[in-house]
Amino acid sequence: MSKTVRIPRRSRAGILAAIILGICLLLLLTVGVLTVGAADAHPPRLVDNAGLLSQAEADSLRATLDQYSEELNFDIVVVTTNTLDGKTPRDYADDYFDYNGYGYGANRDGALFLRYINGSSKEVWLSTSGEGIKAIRDADIESIFDDMEDDIRANRYGAAFQIFAQDVRDEVLDYRSYDTIWIFVGLAVGLGVGLIATNAMRSSLKSVRQQRYAGSYIKGNSVNITEARDIFLYRTVSRVAKPKESSGGGSSTHTSSSGRSHGGGGRSM
Repeated sequence: MSKTVRIPRRSRAGILAAIILGICLLLLLTVGVLTVGAADAHPPRLVDNAGLLSQAEADSLRATLDQYSEELNFDIVVVTTNTLDGKTPRDYADDYFDYNGYGYGANRDGALFLRYINGSSKEVWLSTSGEGIKAIRDADIESIFDDMEDDIRANRYGAAFQIFAQDVRDEVLDYRSYDTIWIFVGLAVGLGVGLIATNAMRSSLKSVRQQRYAGSYIKGNSVNITEARDIFLYRTVSRVAKPKESSGGGSSTHTSSSGRSHGGGGRSM
């Protein structure tokens, strides 16, 4: 004859609490795994499809790119390829940046260096996006290429790409510090000019003293208004020319197939 085992009410409450606690812990672990997965979902900043780097060079460069990118909140990317899929180096670099999820923030801040090599065709292109357009101007791009050229021509790609990463980091830091410094310089200069002008005007009015009442500024019986009316005399229309795009001393820009703005430059190398 079977017996029915009764679980005390207090024990049942404990079991229920344990089940609920277990479910909560499971949910927390699931959220943690998803969070780690999302953090690891950033696309690789080194894509060596052309196989130009040794394993040691690739590991070192990948660590450098990740370190600088996370330090600046600015993606620094290197891509090598033997095919452009029918595109120009510029379009390939821009599209690779846009369609693979690179770039920090709403403006997609970052820079991508492309090395294309296929037989006698050897090209480089540096694509900039967001803050990178302002931080890395056309002249800066040429300077970066100059720094890299000897190593690229000698097939020392590990060294060349490290130079690229370091130069981009320096340009971004210089741009940010320059921007901040000149804000304060502008404020200081404006304040100084204002104080000088104010003091000059005050010193030229030594014979004049401020009066308490407005009537003190009117000569007695000098004004006798018998009639008042408004008469339209003329209208002044001011026209301001729209600023035109200029690449002189700055960054020339273009629109990629995704509709985003990019700066950049390239050369055969």
